Amino acid sequence: MQIFWGAWNVATYGQSHFWAALPRGMSSPSLVAWAQKGLVLGSFIGGATLFVLASGIVLWRVSKAWLGGIAIVGGTLYAILSSRFGGFDAVQSFLFSIFVCGTLFFLVMAGRILKPDEDKNHLFLLCWIALGLLELVVVMPWTAGRYLLCVLPAMCWVFALQVDEYGGPELWKGTLAVTFLGGLLIAQADYVEANTIVRLAENLGQKSARFEVMAPRPAHQWYYQADTFDGSQPYLEPLGWQNILPHQKFKKGDLFLRAYYRKSSWWNIDEELKHFRPVLSIEMHSQNPIRVMDVPASAGFYASCWGALPWTITNHPLERFELYQAVSE
Repeated sequence: MQIFWGAWNVATYGQSHFWAALPRGMSSPSLVAWAQKGLVLGSFIGGATLFVLASGIVLWRVSKAWLGGIAIVGGTLYAILSSRFGGFDAVQSFLFSIFVCGTLFFLVMAGRILKPDEDKNHLFLLCWIALGLLELVVVMPWTAGRYLLCVLPAMCWVFALQVDEYGGPELWKGTLAVTFLGGLLIAQADYVEANTIVRLAENLGQKSARFEVMAPRPAHQWYYQADTFDGSQPYLEPLGWQNILPHQKFKKGDLFLRAYYRKSSWWNIDEELKHFRPVLSIEMHSQNPIRVMDVPASAGFYASCWGALPWTITNHPLERFELYQAVSE
């Protein structure tokens, strides 16, 4: 599968994903930056795979000393992140610490279960995971849930070795059930967050006549500050909304629509909002408290530049869309 994916990248973009990403990841190599990416990668592995958290149970049966040491690391990490220096709230700090600890549980058990000097298959799995993690830290400029596919098969095999050796059928059943249920909830959260753009288009379509009176076209423009992963263009462009980048120049009377929760800080134009008046706000909610893309809650499953967690738990709305009208240029 990796070979086919690499061939598709070459055919589509002219080079493999590895060589395309390497200049970005190595543009300013830094041990501090790599350490930060390593921590975020640990968060994404623990939170996105879920099953690695069960390695803590296996480690408890094998070495309580290692388990206690990692627990101390997790507690220290929580204390730092939840402090004024860390800037995370209690839930974000807890999830980040648990996810990182889960990754450490898995890696420590991998080091104990794999015997590369005795078994070539173990050597292959060890090299696969080690080189994959090295690529994700050094080469990739950020972390994303989909990037973990390059190491996921090897991690599944190693986890199976751990459970077969020290876990037993009950741990298998429990891990599979929790991973399935957690994955289902995360997938549903992803779906309803993505579907907000469909619901927004329906809402805006019903108000188009009102907007024509407020800002008649073509004398005025209707702008939407799109983000990389919101999929807005196919739904909003037919309604007359134009996707724009930051630093767009507005004329008096133009309409400006933006999402609040799913945008990176680079897309923030709060300073320029003094030239706008608020028109309306549209909020969308879900009973599922999980969010995979929520910048204020530090969830950034699609890219860690949006957040250091693959998902989080919050009482935020799915999204709040804010409409403004320019009152000056």
